[in-house]
Amino acid sequence: MTSQGTAHGRFQRAINRRHVQAAEMAAREMGGLSLADALSLCELLLGDARRRVGRLRRTLAPHREVFATLSHSEFDPLSSEASAKRFVALTARVDAALASARDVRDGIASSFDVLIVGTEHRTNEIVKVLTLASILLLPGALLAGMAGITSTSAHTLSPTRDCFGSWSPPSS
Repeated sequence: MTSQGTAHGRFQRAINRRHVQAAEMAAREMGGLSLADALSLCELLLGDARRRVGRLRRTLAPHREVFATLSHSEFDPLSSEASAKRFVALTARVDAALASARDVRDGIASSFDVLIVGTEHRTNEIVKVLTLASILLLPGALLAGMAGITSTSAHTLSPTRDCFGSWSPPSS
């Protein structure tokens, strides 16, 4: 097996196991990716990014309320105005991080939409070609079928009519 074939096998195994780093390394070894492999890699990367952003949001969201509460100096008699200001700044940073995570999540969802639309477009192009081919071949296939029926097996339709509806004596 060639090194290109082994790299492709490693790439497929990494995609099946959902291992992002191994898939990226195998893709680099392969050089160029086929369209199906590129779509698989994009799907894997987007799914991994979505999981990471979700984990970040789940980690930061509970801390926001704590920092917001600690930003009020009257909450704790031991805290000072300086610590309250630091907690206000920390709350602003957590809010900015959560907003960024939300924006990234929306971007990932939009990327999935683009990926799906691209796949649908390719499918539509294939269906167009197949439809055109069937339309072009239909008259010839119909005539060949009709000619085959009349010349070889007209007596099976009716003893007095052939498939075109003309009267003919039964063939013996």
